[in-house]
Amino acid sequence: MVVSKPISADSQIEATPDEFRKCNDIVLKAMEQFPDRYSGSCFVNPVYGIESFEEIKRCVDQGMVGLKVYNQVKINNPLFYPVIEKMIDLKMIILMHAHCGIGVGGKRTKYGNVQPNASIPEDFVEAAKRYPEAMFQYAHTGGGGDWEYACKTIKDYPNIYVDTSGSNNEGNMIDFALKYLGEDRLFFGTDSSYYQGVGTILASKLNDTKKKKIFFENYNNILRKAGKNVF
Repeated sequence: MVVSKPISADSQIEATPDEFRKCNDIVLKAMEQFPDRYSGSCFVNPVYGIESFEEIKRCVDQGMVGLKVYNQVKINNPLFYPVIEKMIDLKMIILMHAHCGIGVGGKRTKYGNVQPNASIPEDFVEAAKRYPEAMFQYAHTGGGGDWEYACKTIKDYPNIYVDTSGSNNEGNMIDFALKYLGEDRLFFGTDSSYYQGVGTILASKLNDTKKKKIFFENYNNILRKAGKNVF
């Protein structure tokens, strides 16, 4: 499992360098205790550029495999550019908490309040255009918003990958995402419900080969680009 410990931008905590270091220390401890079970994604706040660079180096040197960012800035904010460029150099993926509650289809659920710095599908597209060599992970397709609109918006940008996590996973979400994004751009993921995350894949119309790609192989291919061990 790839795990992280972010701080939500809507919390009372700003995610200062001291705070995001403490978050990463928790993940590093878990990785040390259970090396065969957990890999980590480093959490930083791009508002603190120098400190974020130092923390990325510290975490990668200790075995972390990617980056997790949570609404402190939008993914297309110029403050993010140096961090994106660093991750390009490392050949590692950037997981950004996403919000698909905006779009032609409107809001599907009560989870429709958008934080000021939440990245929406159009923000991902702008970042992907600017940095086609970067790898972006659009998180929480099933997070409660208009996931159909999100899939349609990002479908033409092969460097945007989508994970299937969420707390509102509708029955046909996986098959719809496969239709628009293809089987190579989907990652298995969970949010507040692990069994629901697994179930939405098992309940899809995918054959066993495609399910295996989503559960394991697609993310392993990302890890291979950075020379990391695969699961």
